[in-house]
Amino acid sequence: MNEKYSVTNPLRKAIEARGHVAMKYHGSVYGVKGHSDIYGFLAPSGRAFFIECKVPGKKPTPEQAAFLERMERTGAFANWVDSVDGGVALIEYWATKTGVHNFPLATKNTSATMSSSSGKETGSCPKRDATSPEDAKR
Repeated sequence: MNEKYSVTNPLRKAIEARGHVAMKYHGSVYGVKGHSDIYGFLAPSGRAFFIECKVPGKKPTPEQAAFLERMERTGAFANWVDSVDGGVALIEYWATKTGVHNFPLATKNTSATMSSSSGKETGSCPKRDATSPEDAKR
C-alpha cells in the first residue's frame, strides 16, 4: 500500500466520524492540477475545506501549494498534513473557527419548514419516499 494512503484513508474516516463530510479526490486527465487529496464540508456550518496528505517528511508540490492558497483566497480552509493526528487536530481547529466546535450530531429530519426574511412560515417540504406512487406521478 502507498504510504500516503496510510494518512489519507484513515483521516477521511476520522473526519466523517466527527460528523463532517469528507471525500477523497481521485484525479483524472480532466481534473484540476494540484487538487487536494481530501475535500469536504464542516458540519453544520457547511464551510469547505481542503487537505493535502503527504508522507511524513514530504512537502506539497508547487502546484499543490498554489491550489491550497487559491482555496484559502476563496474563503475555504486549506492546509496540508503528514499524519492522521495532525489532520484531526486541523479539522478540530477549523471547527472552532466556525463557532460550532463539538456540536451534537444532527438527528434525521423528516420535514423542513421554509421561512421568509420576516420570519413568517412560507411553506413546508415533507420528506417523501422516492419510491412512493405519488412520486411516480410527478
